Amino acid sequence: MFYYLSKALPPLVYPLGAASLLIILALFLLWRSRRWTTVVLVAALALLKSPAPPRATAEVGEAGDRMIYAASLYQQGVAPRLILSGGGVMVDGTAIYPEANAMAELLAILGVPADALILESRSRNTYENAVEVKRELAALRVERIGLVTSALHMPRSVAIFARQGISVTPLPTDYQVTYADWDFYTQPNLAVQLANLAPTAGNLDKVSDALKEYIGIAVYWLRGWL
Repeated sequence: MFYYLSKALPPLVYPLGAASLLIILALFLLWRSRRWTTVVLVAALALLKSPAPPRATAEVGEAGDRMIYAASLYQQGVAPRLILSGGGVMVDGTAIYPEANAMAELLAILGVPADALILESRSRNTYENAVEVKRELAALRVERIGLVTSALHMPRSVAIFARQGISVTPLPTDYQVTYADWDFYTQPNLAVQLANLAPTAGNLDKVSDALKEYIGIAVYWLRGWL
């Protein structure tokens, strides 16, 4: 029990957990003191702010597994050429560095030569990825590709590429949950389930990613993109 409590209690003092507790406290105080409710809510929101220092170069997050996997496929001879699809978007009137170029930088570090890379930096979403990749494939006279993306994003990606008439072999990576994780978190153990209820930024991030995919599937289906 102590082991599980040691896992469940720390998240309550992390920013997200502390903010959640403060919000609960604010709801409790709502009927007693509006002034203190406001103070507590402001404190909760302040805890959720985080700095974003400048990066010296392209950096690898969770989705960076895609680069590592793609480089591995190239090194094994499975994929002699890699199409890197992803453009930049406008934020406050400023164009962000294209994703394709950032991926190319990382793949160069991983030992993939420039002549093995095809950069597509016009697309801004998964639908446009498929449209632009189709053009590249037509020029190369290639009919089937291996599609590397995050496992969570793979079902929607395959459907979108298939809608464009592109035959793909799914090559998922960046798995968020493993079978071992699922077995652990679904076991009928009260201590484990109490630990599961502790709010953590990681779990919130996973829920947000899942909701994003469900919404994306619905929107893309309504637009006829899959």
